[in-house]
Amino acid sequence: MTEAGPASAAIELTTLTDGGQRAADIARLLSGFLARAEKSLDLAVYDLRFETDAGGLVLASLLSAVQRGVAVRLLYNVAHPGPIPVPPPPETGPEAIESLPIDTRGVAGIPDLMHHKYVVRDGGAVWTGSTNWTDDSWTRQENVIVTVRSPKIAYAYSLTFDQLWQTGQVADTGSDPRPVEIDGASVRPWFCPEHGEALSHRVAKHIGKARERVRIASPVLTSGPILATLVEVVNERRCDIGGIVDDTQVDQVFHQWHTNGVSEWKVPLLQRILEGAEFSGKASIPWTPESLHDFMHAKVVVADDTTFVGSFNFSRSGERNAENVLEIRDAPIADRIAAYVDELGRATRERPSPVRLRHVSGSRGWALPGPTDTNPAIASERNAYQHVTYRSRKPNAAVSDFARHAKSTVRLGEVDVRALFLIAAAGVLTVVAALLGPAALAGEKPMRGDVSRVDLRGVNFIENCRFSHRAPDDPIVFPGRAGASHDHTFVGNRSTNASS
Repeated sequence: MTEAGPASAAIELTTLTDGGQRAADIARLLSGFLARAEKSLDLAVYDLRFETDAGGLVLASLLSAVQRGVAVRLLYNVAHPGPIPVPPPPETGPEAIESLPIDTRGVAGIPDLMHHKYVVRDGGAVWTGSTNWTDDSWTRQENVIVTVRSPKIAYAYSLTFDQLWQTGQVADTGSDPRPVEIDGASVRPWFCPEHGEALSHRVAKHIGKARERVRIASPVLTSGPILATLVEVVNERRCDIGGIVDDTQVDQVFHQWHTNGVSEWKVPLLQRILEGAEFSGKASIPWTPESLHDFMHAKVVVADDTTFVGSFNFSRSGERNAENVLEIRDAPIADRIAAYVDELGRATRERPSPVRLRHVSGSRGWALPGPTDTNPAIASERNAYQHVTYRSRKPNAAVSDFARHAKSTVRLGEVDVRALFLIAAAGVLTVVAALLGPAALAGEKPMRGDVSRVDLRGVNFIENCRFSHRAPDDPIVFPGRAGASHDHTFVGNRSTNASS
């Protein structure tokens, strides 16, 4: 965690990294902001959890405010009932929130989300950014927190809050984006969905005008105007451009685009951006309710000396959600956020990213990208392959790797009948393959039992993959070498929808 103020102390930034701070540190920072309330606290938070120790600190601050006579109101998103959206659904159920001794109102996240994460204190200060109120958000996600002390900025946020409070719906909410001067910095608050499309065009315009640098951190990038402008900037090499996305969520987007066809025209644009600029991708764990939620969650764009920061994912769905963004024209802030994005990129490149399996058109198979000799695939020890059929364009490679896998994954004290059968079958298949050549690679090779490592060196085509798990929602992930090119990640038998 890094805290800093720009030229004006009226604007303060806190940047979070994966593993860079404790939940209690952020909870105390938030509690301190809440504790200074004298009259009112209006909270609009997409995802919050008070059941943990750190969450309890925040809850204690809210209850203390109520005891002091502060009027506290809380808006929250009612969980999305359909397929898993991007961003994933909140953790806390309405029952826990409604039981609090404060005024609450749920906003139906159907079809669009109440995705804010802000607080208005006493009509004069705002806490906002990309950070939800959960332990994972505070400890394992990249996030940015911004606090602004300005009655004019607070008024814009209060207007939007009142719209949501009165209607209980996302549609047509969001005050007008009027610029405010704050000690030399120009700050313009943007609100979606009322100004969602205008915001995307505004961001695209600044990216297109940039001549020195563009830095982006966003879980996904799917806004048409932003994609089109980024491709122009990349192709014309107008400036230094780079950033970071959440690899897992981007793969879900690619999958949806390929599946529904409506937005398939965006595929080559995003591929060109990710390949033509200095972009990194964080290999987060696919979402399940019980899994660690370690998404790359920061949402910022820097274009020369202008910064856009808030809850907005720079996506088409973000335009329709209830979102907020601060457009800040201030060189020190832009320098600080650009350095933060570069720091995230370096940290991500030092970690191995997943091996990506590219679906082969017209087949049931998945191909491994790049030189597979340096691209081993590793499965979590919690996962178990039940049945995998695969073949290689290198004769005998798949069978020999299968045999090597069987021998390397059986550990002392864990040998059972299935494992012994696996080793014996692998030996027989290796001999048969040596005698018959590629013909021996047809047919299925059962791989049963717990595995900790699957060595796919030399294998560049996988077919008819079916998996079983100890836990029904436990996804299979393939970590591998950094920088692997990809079209899609195959993560087991779960399928998730992603917003365009």
